[in-house]
Amino acid sequence: MGLRERKKEKTRQALESAALKLFAEKGFDGTTVDEIVEACDVSQRTFFRYYGAKEDVLFADGDERLEELLAELRRRPADELPLRAVQAAFLSTTDEYAQDRERLMLRSRIFDGSSSLRSHKFERQQSWEEAVTAVLRERDLQRGSGASALELRLVSGASMACLRAALHEWLETGGDLAALVSDGFDYLIDGLATHDVERVPTIA
Repeated sequence: MGLRERKKEKTRQALESAALKLFAEKGFDGTTVDEIVEACDVSQRTFFRYYGAKEDVLFADGDERLEELLAELRRRPADELPLRAVQAAFLSTTDEYAQDRERLMLRSRIFDGSSSLRSHKFERQQSWEEAVTAVLRERDLQRGSGASALELRLVSGASMACLRAALHEWLETGGDLAALVSDGFDYLIDGLATHDVERVPTIA
C-alpha cells in the first residue's frame, strides 16, 4: 500500500471510529454527518468520498466480506452438497469475525436502537441471500443436478438464518464462533428431520 492509499485508509478509519462513538453516545438517528466530520476535522465532501450515506459507515466491510464468501463458495468442489459448501464458505470467514468482536458488539447495540437501521439491515441480508442463491445456481449448472429455484433459495435462506443465529449467540455469550456455525449447519443437515420425527406424536 502506497502513501496515498495509507492516508486514505487512515481517514476512513478515523471517520468510522468517530461515527461509531457518536452513534453509541447519541444514537444513530440523533447523530448528523456534520458532527462526524467535525469530530475528525474533515469536510462533508471528504465524508461522502468514502460513504454514500450515514448508514454506509455501519456496512462498510459488508461488501468485502460478501465477496470473500462468494469467492470461497465458488472454490468449493462442484459435487459437494450445497449446504455443506455454504457451511465451508462461512467457516472460512469466522476468523475475521472473531478478530472484530468488540466492534460487532457495538454495531449490534447501535442497530437495536434504530428502527430505520433494522430495516436497512434486513435489506442487506436479503441482498446476501440473493447473491448466495446466484452462486449456488452457478454451481448447480456445473453439476447438472437440476435443482429447482425454490430448493436453491431455501438453501440460501436457511444458511443465512444459521449464520445470523450463530453470530447472535456468539455476540451474546462468546465462545467459539466456528463451532457455533458448524453446530448450526449440522443441525440443519442432520438433526432437523430427526428432531421433527421425534416430536411427532404416535397415534394409538
